Amino acid sequence: MLKADKYYDIIKHTSLTSIDIYFVKDNKFIIGKRNNNPAKGFLFTPGCRTYKNETQTEGLARVAKTELGIDINPDNCKMIGVYDHIYDNNFLNNLTSTHYVDVAYMYNISDEEIKNINVDDQHEKLFMVDIDEALNKNSEIHNKIHSYVINTLIDLKKMGNIIIS
Repeated sequence: MLKADKYYDIIKHTSLTSIDIYFVKDNKFIIGKRNNNPAKGFLFTPGCRTYKNETQTEGLARVAKTELGIDINPDNCKMIGVYDHIYDNNFLNNLTSTHYVDVAYMYNISDEEIKNINVDDQHEKLFMVDIDEALNKNSEIHNKIHSYVINTLIDLKKMGNIIIS
């Protein structure tokens, strides 16, 4: 794990890689209010930066374990797409932007896994939101969800019946 000052220096000079997981059940997905920058205060899916020499599979398992407290089989994740997430700030301050090259995945979560979720400090709380409601610009929740999540949900819907549990 990098020390904060070294990590900040990397953010100033290069892009980072990250993964997000859309945990889906019955056309709903898990989302939570972010406690940390970037994207603090927005509703966002579980996800994180990936570490050097960490495979996507290892990162997916780590996100599920550290952010939700559950063990998943990463082989059951389906890639949604690759996205640029560019923020005006970073984890430390508003002086330097952050650029993630993000790979988003979908995972069909079971009722048993949902019962065993323990939220970490990345999100205020986690809850299920209907995908169609999230995409509806007239819904109360739509504007609380980060635009990067909305963009990925559009692609997730295009995947069709793969999101049906």
